[in-house]
Amino acid sequence: EEADETEVGRYHGRKQGREESYTRTVITFTKGAVWDYIEAPRVDSLGHSYIGCEARKCHLHLHGISNYHNYPPFYSSPNGLGIVMGTGNVGEYLSYEEDEVNTFLSRDGGRTWIEAHKGIFIYEVAAHGDLIVMADMTKRSKQIVFSWNEGKSWYDFDIADMGIMVENIVTDPTSSTTKLMVYGTRGGDSGVLFHMDFSALNQPVCKGLWAADTASSDFETWSPSAGGRYGGGDGCLLGKNTVYTRRKQASECFNEEQFQHPVEKKNCECTRADFECEMGFIRVLGEM
Repeated sequence: EEADETEVGRYHGRKQGREESYTRTVITFTKGAVWDYIEAPRVDSLGHSYIGCEARKCHLHLHGISNYHNYPPFYSSPNGLGIVMGTGNVGEYLSYEEDEVNTFLSRDGGRTWIEAHKGIFIYEVAAHGDLIVMADMTKRSKQIVFSWNEGKSWYDFDIADMGIMVENIVTDPTSSTTKLMVYGTRGGDSGVLFHMDFSALNQPVCKGLWAADTASSDFETWSPSAGGRYGGGDGCLLGKNTVYTRRKQASECFNEEQFQHPVEKKNCECTRADFECEMGFIRVLGEM
């Protein structure tokens, strides 16, 4: 076990004693005009409050692309409407300690987040956002973890007889199919590739597209929003109200590969949040 963990550490190129304890993550919904910290989930994936956050202000901090060998970066797919994945931690600063970093998910474009799973996972969004597939990235594992309800619940199964070191999970560029590929190494430097087809779950095709938001429909409408803090409380962002139709979180169904999300757009009355800053103008973080 000890030797294998050392090998895993070399595989990820980890450095001991890195001094990066003052990094924080910020987010923008206005193409950079206004930035703010990411609101942290109230509880973790086990339903427990985050330790130490009662006495100080905690936010969610996520690892980016510059450290992708160690931690999967924040990730989304145009077809997975509203879904954003990331690895990070809740606290004052971004953590580089493996036991403090977990996997997080947003289903409203980064406005609110949940801790989806304990640990550092590599992830992929498939089937128009109706399917999320993950694998542990820090140790050899036989298991693949997946969710068909956008992180509300997770299921796992063994993909191999012996543990593999997963490098990545990929699907088609449009993220519209239930087919994915997992690749990595096993037994030292021996490469391995798995093909997965989740249509074997035999989920029915989603119904009720044109009756979205009704009890009999598998679909709902969703509008990206900044939550009202920066003028986006009415569903307007940058002068437009965009309404997407997507599958409900709890609907036990998949959309067909050729499915396209209906979208409607209309102009909104301009507010202060709809204007870009002049070059060189500086706004205080979290202020309008």
